[in-house]
Amino acid sequence: MRRIGIVGLGLIGASVALAARRAWPTVWIGGVERDEWPRDRHRGLVDAFCTTRDLVDVDLIVLAAPVAANIQRLGELAETRRPLLVTDVGGTKGAMLNAATLLDGSLIFVGGHPMAGAELSGPAHARADLFDGHPWFVVPGPRTADEDLQRVETCVRMLGAKPVCIDADTHDRLMALISHVPQIVASVLMQVVGERARADGLAFAGRGLVDTTRLAAASSEWLASVIDTNADHIGAALDDVIAQLQKIRTEIGEGRSVEDLFEQASTWREVLLDRRRAME
Repeated sequence: MRRIGIVGLGLIGASVALAARRAWPTVWIGGVERDEWPRDRHRGLVDAFCTTRDLVDVDLIVLAAPVAANIQRLGELAETRRPLLVTDVGGTKGAMLNAATLLDGSLIFVGGHPMAGAELSGPAHARADLFDGHPWFVVPGPRTADEDLQRVETCVRMLGAKPVCIDADTHDRLMALISHVPQIVASVLMQVVGERARADGLAFAGRGLVDTTRLAAASSEWLASVIDTNADHIGAALDDVIAQLQKIRTEIGEGRSVEDLFEQASTWREVLLDRRRAME
């Protein structure tokens, strides 16, 4: 790998830069960021700041901005009419692949999504080992050649992750269930409890509330973009959550037992922990 372009230098984009330097010590990295972003926060991460249209002689471009911004950047890259290999790290894949399919020109897009993150966001918390041992979904489009898919998978392995090939619809449905809906539920819970308990009441909260609402600290810009591009799958899962909550609300109002809910939830929790341990 000689030259890489990274569009968006938050936690994931900056970690890609650090992991790339670890894998290819002499690699040149071009960074694309919003003009108002304080570039001194990226000192040492990139060799140069540029625009998407400047990224014409690179081996790979990684789109690491929110999904809506990635779609816009993808269009800008297509306008260069260069045979660019582009991937992304966004939380949804259907919208990206649809946008790539509609573009003319020789741009090659292979979707990507690393299943790795950290409690704190921003380039200051980036790590070269952020992706080590973690799954990284690789999502081919209808026009993706085997050799291009293999090139992206090779890059993923060099960054320390384990490539997992998956189709866009399966990816987005799965992310709705294991990521997006938990995010929404945690945020709703924190908002409701906060409004009702207020600051004085929250002072007495224990680890249960703290752990359950950890996701509520996530970036709103990223979340809004992800949710907007996965509305169908998220909506279907939320319908199930709402129906279950309404059922529980009726049962506790009538003094009926909800032990089955807690038993089933405990069983699935054990399955979750067992599968996570197996992946490590």
